[in-house]
Amino acid sequence: MATRSDVQTRLAELAKLPPSARPVVSVYLNTRWADEDQRERVRIFLKNNLREARAAAVPPAEDDLAWVEAEAQRLIGQTDLVDTSGVALIAGGEMLREV
Repeated sequence: MATRSDVQTRLAELAKLPPSARPVVSVYLNTRWADEDQRERVRIFLKNNLREARAAAVPPAEDDLAWVEAEAQRLIGQTDLVDTSGVALIAGGEMLREV
């Protein structure tokens, strides 16, 4: 599991990336669930926000949205990173894919 220092260091590195014409997608999920209702709320949040992103005037690339959706579904389904309290998903082209 990444430490706070690791996360801060990686975010500082990401902040130094040059600007891109392609929008960056970032999703922050609370993954500390006490019951299925909380996971369902995250599923709905994700679905609604991905729909809004796809309908935006300048939508992010579909492959970025698909990657975020797939990674988030793995987290929601608890097939990955089951002991975490929160996760950030960041996508902006094949060179920028971070969990």
